[in-house]
Amino acid sequence: MAELTVIIGTERRKLEVDSSKNLAEVLGRNQLELDTRCGGRNLCGRCRIELRQGEFLVAGKRCNATVAGPCPVNSCVTFLLSASGEIEIPAGSRHRADGKVVTDFTFPLELTPAPGLRAAVDLGTTTVAALLLRDGAIVGGAGAPNRQFRFGDNVASRISAAAAPEGLRALQQAAVATIEQLLLELVPIPEQLEWIAVAGNTVMTHLFYGYSPESIGVSPFTPACYEFPEVPAAELGFHHFPRARVQAAPAISGYVGGDLTAGLAAAGFFKRAEGCELFVDLGTNCEMVLKQNGVFHCTAAAAGPAFEGANLSCGGRAAPGAIDHLRFDPAGRFRFSVLGGGSTAPHALCGSALVDFLATGRDAGWLNDFGRLETEQLEPLGLLCRQGPILGCRVTGELSVLETDLEQLLKAKAAVGAGIATLLDHFGSSPEQLDALYLAGGFARYLDLNSARRIGLLPELPPERFRVLGNTSLAGAALLATDPAFGAELNRLRKLPRDLALNELPGFEDHYIDQLLLP
Repeated sequence: MAELTVIIGTERRKLEVDSSKNLAEVLGRNQLELDTRCGGRNLCGRCRIELRQGEFLVAGKRCNATVAGPCPVNSCVTFLLSASGEIEIPAGSRHRADGKVVTDFTFPLELTPAPGLRAAVDLGTTTVAALLLRDGAIVGGAGAPNRQFRFGDNVASRISAAAAPEGLRALQQAAVATIEQLLLELVPIPEQLEWIAVAGNTVMTHLFYGYSPESIGVSPFTPACYEFPEVPAAELGFHHFPRARVQAAPAISGYVGGDLTAGLAAAGFFKRAEGCELFVDLGTNCEMVLKQNGVFHCTAAAAGPAFEGANLSCGGRAAPGAIDHLRFDPAGRFRFSVLGGGSTAPHALCGSALVDFLATGRDAGWLNDFGRLETEQLEPLGLLCRQGPILGCRVTGELSVLETDLEQLLKAKAAVGAGIATLLDHFGSSPEQLDALYLAGGFARYLDLNSARRIGLLPELPPERFRVLGNTSLAGAALLATDPAFGAELNRLRKLPRDLALNELPGFEDHYIDQLLLP
């Protein structure tokens, strides 16, 4: 074992290092998690550290930091070779655990007055939310990042990670550890917790139970199972809840999971037979369900994590210090609000602000329909910047949006917009015929609907036809927690929607290409 000195701000820590492990893994095992959103594949550059002293192997090449001086490298491909070494971790490389997690919903919920303590959990790819219920009443809520983040920021990365030796076990343990830590914050006496109800997408639920999600990653994307057994919590690896039993909401398909089944049921979407309505859960894997006169069709659009700030130079989670909304004033300056307030300069734009940026830039004329910056308009305002050959727009201080960021945002926007347009087209409907468009999820909860419509992320509908619901998955999990028999009803409801693959529907490719443009 070697010794590694780690500098974090004014703090210095000494760690024992297994030289066979890369430094991202070493630091993570010592509760110094870095931002490894690409799953440690040396793609995102977010786990940057600075080598100060010692000899290291970096992406297969030796680096003597003592001789060469401070060397910035990606920790996921860096190994300590010498008996001792020293590194510094920049503040921006740390994984943030203080992001906003939505634990509320905007509609009334009739919960069964079930006796005792019970918990409801929304197991998301990025975040996990939990509610504590006492005698059928909600008494607390909490949220945290999913500890599986170090395996990648999307379900495809998690599927790949599960195929590695010990990967499935590590992912299952990470999911359980995230939930257990949240519940320990909420439950005063762990031995009294009786029930844990979980709603998650199909991949997350498979990983939670320790089932391989491999078949979901290849055509025809069929999960190992759709319904999940009720089991003692200890059987899944929970250590602190000896009396608790676990139940999970069933999946509709490989990419439309129990979070949708539970959310649709909680919002009463299955109860209203008449009319034409669309339910959209805006997230990394954007699921949608179209109802036409009592017939249901569902699909999923791979939006990716761009609107969660992932893989963007300017992006970040909805955490203190992130810009959540912005506009461009007539004087040619950005006006914005920052989460958490404070006087420090903002460090990132979260998803809602990125949507505002696209809309306000298009309206102001310095962003063209291809998502390219108009240099003639930005330069006189002092807002044009460059990172090497890449153009950018300076929002404030050192925080800028690059054209490469805009590219990723337009792809995410196109996936959602094309998904909605294709689903409606396939069944002979148009946006104008929608009686209501239901929006679920944390991103939708704080989205400026005018900005979303302006860029084509959502269809141009009158404001009164939108229904912003909040965390419907968590609401459905609360129903399941207080009435375990509700699980049988969910098993029935999950069979109602007919699952469709977007890429197999006529017109999807054309819609996607059209949606890559800004209106």
